[in-house]
Amino acid sequence: MPATHRSVRIDLDLSSDGVDLACLEVAAVDFARRAPGELVATAVQPMAGELFDVIIGPRAFPADDDAQPEAPWACTRCGNRRGFRRRGQRTGGRTVLTKAGRVRLAAWQVECRRCGRRYVPVLELLDVARHPR
Repeated sequence: MPATHRSVRIDLDLSSDGVDLACLEVAAVDFARRAPGELVATAVQPMAGELFDVIIGPRAFPADDDAQPEAPWACTRCGNRRGFRRRGQRTGGRTVLTKAGRVRLAAWQVECRRCGRRYVPVLELLDVARHPR
């Protein structure tokens, strides 16, 4: 898997009399709270994209149903494991609370070509319950 790089910026207000220890402490605590979840999301997104390429085929050129390998997810309506196409990203993504903190995932949808159901298979792959936030 190719290396993934992620930068996180810490903003400090230098317009006042300078930066004191309390200001630095607040910035460090905020960083410690946000960074782990952002790193998890940064790792998950490329893996999901690569998996979609393997199972469904490249963007805009999905493989035929019988040419697609069996997916590690199943349609939430009919249980089908092959014959999917990408259907874009659900607006707003999905925020999941993990031990690493809040993880904001892009909610890439697929559509089952057998029954027409649209859903986000990454949530199933990560064993995330369908509706709890």
